[in-house]
Amino acid sequence: MKNLIQFLKVFKTATEVLSGSKYPTISLVLLFRAEIVAALSDQPNDCAMVRSMKQCMRRALDHRLPITELIVVTALLDPDGPAPSRTACCLCIRHRRRQELYKPNEPTCAAFSFSARVV
Repeated sequence: MKNLIQFLKVFKTATEVLSGSKYPTISLVLLFRAEIVAALSDQPNDCAMVRSMKQCMRRALDHRLPITELIVVTALLDPDGPAPSRTACCLCIRHRRRQELYKPNEPTCAAFSFSARVV
């Protein structure tokens, strides 16, 4: 149970911060996505349930939290955000994720998939 709680903390934090309505949040999406990608990597101490959840979530990540031009531009132009070099590092995930994050033999998980929408 502790394993599951620890895993879900990243999503709780991202949801709470990105749901803010009194401050701009779109410039933070790229950074939280990088945190989520890191959280979705398999760890040796993951229980079977968490491993399965991560597998399903990795399959749906591009649909649930896509990297769009708008998100990249707002991250780069945010004067209060991190340095552009940090944003550029986050963008590297976009190019590496297919090789490192996705595993070719993982089945699609219906629990986390949905129809693609136009962004």
